[in-house]
Amino acid sequence: MKKISTLLLLTLISSSTFADNIYSFKSLSNLREVPKVGDTYKLDPVDQASIELVCWDKGESDYRSFSACEIVVNYSEKALYDPCFQATDRFSTPPIYVELNNSRFSGLHVSGMKIKFKEIKYGNLFFELIK
Repeated sequence: MKKISTLLLLTLISSSTFADNIYSFKSLSNLREVPKVGDTYKLDPVDQASIELVCWDKGESDYRSFSACEIVVNYSEKALYDPCFQATDRFSTPPIYVELNNSRFSGLHVSGMKIKFKEIKYGNLFFELIK
């Protein structure tokens, strides 16, 4: 009986040790290293602000040469114009992109969803949206 419970305990420990970690979306700000392929981040609202995808197709913009969606944190009007809300308090990330496909559209709210790091493409971080 002792051998079975020890084996069960080791199985539980080893499976939890290798479980995928889900990181905070805020941890993508001020990155010092590229995430590992498969790293997953939860898109929790940042400072009460919703998160959405703003998408475009190649050629729609003069300064973007590829199709994608960018993750945007939408601060309220009050937060943007309140003099007590300092610019240093705002959450800023490098451009974080999600692959564009037929189910994506500009303004899609993604708060609470997850993104998984896929690759570096066009010199930017690209993620996959997970529901």
